[in-house]
Amino acid sequence: MPNHGLLYVPHERFKFHSVFVVRTLCKAISLIPPVVIPPIHIAVLYHYWHSYNLKVDRKRCECSCWDTVFKGPYETHIGSFKHLYFNATVNTLKIWISIVVGIIVLYETIKYLMGLGLKNQLRYSMLTLFISSIFSHYYTWWNYINYWNDEYYKQWNHQLYFTATELFSTCMVLKLANKQETFTRRKLLLILGISLVHIVAGCADQFIHNVFHLAGRPHQVVRDLAFMFGDALHLIGA
Repeated sequence: MPNHGLLYVPHERFKFHSVFVVRTLCKAISLIPPVVIPPIHIAVLYHYWHSYNLKVDRKRCECSCWDTVFKGPYETHIGSFKHLYFNATVNTLKIWISIVVGIIVLYETIKYLMGLGLKNQLRYSMLTLFISSIFSHYYTWWNYINYWNDEYYKQWNHQLYFTATELFSTCMVLKLANKQETFTRRKLLLILGISLVHIVAGCADQFIHNVFHLAGRPHQVVRDLAFMFGDALHLIGA
């Protein structure tokens, strides 16, 4: 008589090993966007703005705007060249919090979508909408870092409106990315309404001036087209 108990243990071990490998792979892949998006962003900026770049003399340059707190007694007053400077201020804390939260949210979102895909519960139409919204969310995240870093708040309220509505729309998209979530007219109208308002506001703001009138610089045209593409895709694809 065959001993089924001897076969059961290896099967369970194989199943556990497979689940562990899949989860580890999902976590590893989820790390890729937070790691690669900022370097790609800086590379794009370098492409468009390389004519404005200054060559830094690392041996002679000095920075008198740095409080040198994080270096303690090792370096005070006017600091020498550093790849990264930061001052011990409240705005630096805000920047640090926004960086950590942004990385964690992006990581968890990618992991959530991959989990749905592996369970065959992912709506790929919603995945497409999410991918199209990454640029606008990254642009917003980068803007807030610059607002705090430069202490420039003239566009704060304007940006806050787009931030709130974009987050609301994307949360709904992520919710509908699960096939077990029921489509309703109200949910779709929320996504459509937000994207339509963004399109109208974008046209009234800079899109027509920069793109159709050819008055914008190349990076402004690319930026506005990326915004419009995402909103238009939400309007059509939802």
